[in-house]
Amino acid sequence: MKKKLLTALLVGAMALNITACGGSSDAAAPADNDQQTTTTDTAADDAADTEEDAVDVEDAAEAADTTEEEGFSLLDVTADLVDAALYAVDDDNTEYVITLFRDPDGYSYVSLMIVPQDGQGDVLCGAYDDSNVTNVTDDDNIDWTEISTTDVYTGDDFSAVFVEADDGSVAIANSDFSLVMEGQYLTADEAIAYMGAAANYIN
Repeated sequence: MKKKLLTALLVGAMALNITACGGSSDAAAPADNDQQTTTTDTAADDAADTEEDAVDVEDAAEAADTTEEEGFSLLDVTADLVDAALYAVDDDNTEYVITLFRDPDGYSYVSLMIVPQDGQGDVLCGAYDDSNVTNVTDDDNIDWTEISTTDVYTGDDFSAVFVEADDGSVAIANSDFSLVMEGQYLTADEAIAYMGAAANYIN
């Protein structure tokens, strides 16, 4: 009895299925066609979205690769990112410029630019935070600020040493204080001009 009932149900289901596929009703065919079109459209949209997502991922990866290849550029720094800049000249007319600035992402950097009289200068630039900043006392009991970091271009370690006195005067020194120079503050625009020149030394 159960087998006969199951067989009858299967035959009925097959008949229903044949009617739906064969389309004896005029209304049934367009409905199925609309559903098929909608399914096809949805599949096409999904494929387009997937392709767009793939392009977006490729663009992001390419941008990251380009940033890595190009590295950090002093030309990316604008005047509003400069926190302070100091300038000094030694007895041989070699210019020294220390600039404290932020990159466009807000990270702190220090650059030390050294330009001899012949114009063939060098620039060192590295990221820093509070852990890179120390107070160093010289033989005259003057407390200097020393920022020690690593040059982003060469990987060499370097230090920028400077002091601001109570009267507002500034000075720049090397790390062993064998060279101490009276300095002056630069404006942000002057610092940017020096950075533009420094970019030429790197390239």
